[in-house]
Amino acid sequence: MLHKTRDLLVRQRTGLINALRAHLGEFGIISSKGLGGVTTLVKLVHEA
Repeated sequence: MLHKTRDLLVRQRTGLINALRAHLGEFGIISSKGLGGVTTLVKLVHEA
């Protein structure tokens, strides 16, 4: 059960990251893939 729960959480996190990158990409805000890229995106959004 723990493995299935973790797998679900990882898939949800990945989907959220991809959706965030896609929506911000429409406004020309681009960063690298992965969790590190999300940190950069959050900083860019806070600055804007």
